[in-house]
Amino acid sequence: MSLFGKTARHIHGELASRRRLRIGVWFILAIVAVQLLLVQSERLAAVETEYFSVADRGAKAAALLEHKDWPLRLAQEQSINEGFRETFWTNETEGLAQAQLQTALLDISREAGVHTPHIRSGVSQPVSDLPGVYRIQTRLDAKYRPGSEVRLLHALATFPGQIVVDRLTINARTMRIRMIVSAYTIVSAAEDASSADAVSSSSAIPSPS
Repeated sequence: MSLFGKTARHIHGELASRRRLRIGVWFILAIVAVQLLLVQSERLAAVETEYFSVADRGAKAAALLEHKDWPLRLAQEQSINEGFRETFWTNETEGLAQAQLQTALLDISREAGVHTPHIRSGVSQPVSDLPGVYRIQTRLDAKYRPGSEVRLLHALATFPGQIVVDRLTINARTMRIRMIVSAYTIVSAAEDASSADAVSSSSAIPSPS
C-alpha cells in the first residue's frame, strides 16, 4: 500500500474512533465554507454596484441625447458668457488691468471730492476654475471732507465696472479714508494661453482606432 493510502486509512480510523475529532473537523470545514460565502458575497456586491453605476451613467447619457433644444442651450450659454464679459473688465495683461483700476479709482476719488488720493498696487491673482480671469486689487489712502466719503462709496457701488470694496477704514478724527478695492478682469493673454493649452491637450489624445 502506498504512503498516501496508509495516511488516508490512518486519518479515517482516527476520525471513526474519536468523536470530538470529527466534531472539530466539521466545525473547521463549516468556518471555511462561511468565509468562502462571505468573500463571494462581497464580490457579487462589488459587481452589482459597478453594474448599477454604469447603468446610471448610460441612462443619463440617453436622457441627454433625447433633448432637442441644444441650439437654445448653446445660445443661452453664449448669452451668459457675454454677460460675464460685460461685468468683467478686459485687458491684454495684468499690468494694464492694474493701471486701468488705478486710473478709475483716481478719477472716482477726485469726482467725489476726496483730496490727495494716494493709490498703490495690491495683489493680483488668477481666479480658480475661471481660466484667464484675474482678481486685481488696489489700495487707496486719502483725506476727505464730510460727505465726500459717502459720495465716494456711492460712486464705487454704482460704477459699471463692478469695483468691490474689500476693506474700508474711515478715521473721523484725522479725516482719512483707507480702502482696498478689487475688480475682476479677463486677461486676454492668459485666456489665449489657456485656450492654446486646451487645444494642445486635446490634440495629444490619441484617436480611437
